[in-house]
Amino acid sequence: MSRQIALEKELEQIKQINQVVGKVVSTVKKAHTDIIKSNESIENTNKLVNKWIDILSQSDYTKHRIQNYYQDDDVVQEKLQKEQEMMKELERLKKENEELTRKLK
Repeated sequence: MSRQIALEKELEQIKQINQVVGKVVSTVKKAHTDIIKSNESIENTNKLVNKWIDILSQSDYTKHRIQNYYQDDDVVQEKLQKEQEMMKELERLKKENEELTRKLK
């Protein structure tokens, strides 16, 4: 009878161990599922970050193009102003030349 009691105790302990192992297996499976979901989230985050980088890059490119356009426009305006000044100077010199020519005659 004492052998029977010892076997029943051992059986009960094995059942408890099986329950614990079952819980551990269940927890490992859940952790595995969570890791897969986490990995998917990380991949999606990386995709979003890459898209954001592309958007910022395009934005920066566009900003530089606009700045260059306005800088080019400023250069054109400066050249036009200088050309106008030179035309005025040319007209002044022509008049001066005409006056000198008249005086020499």
